[in-house]
Amino acid sequence: MIPIYIGYDPRESRVLDVARWSAYRRTSTPLQIQPLVLKDLEAQGIMKRPMVVRDGKLWCPISEAPMST
Repeated sequence: MIPIYIGYDPRESRVLDVARWSAYRRTSTPLQIQPLVLKDLEAQGIMKRPMVVRDGKLWCPISEAPMST
């Protein structure tokens, strides 16, 4: 089984559905698709990079760049 991790934003749940469908459609190998939810990663201490919100979007003050999945 091949693990695949996909960033997930609950405001855009259809995006995960499309990515999952596309991955399954393109392989006959069993897949284990795991959505990565930012709040869960923070709660588990996995996501330690600082984040701020600028103009309604997540922003990384270290790289001075917008953050996305």
